[in-house]
Amino acid sequence: MSEEDNVLQVAKGILNYMRRFPDAADTDEHITHWWLNTGDEEQEAGVVTSALQMLEKNGLIERVELPDNRVIYRLKIIH
Repeated sequence: MSEEDNVLQVAKGILNYMRRFPDAADTDEHITHWWLNTGDEEQEAGVVTSALQMLEKNGLIERVELPDNRVIYRLKIIH
């Protein structure tokens, strides 16, 4: 599987999780470890980051910086 295919697959997994749990919001590290739980977190970290960036760029999720400088990702809130 190409890296692009892998990123798309991970992005779909993240989006599916967020749609099942619409109030879910977490850091990229926790998304990698808890949401996807592939067992190869080091290898997946870059793929998850790319997937999150792609989902954000396409307006499906939003990146939120917390007061303690951590960043979480959640479904985009439409007003």
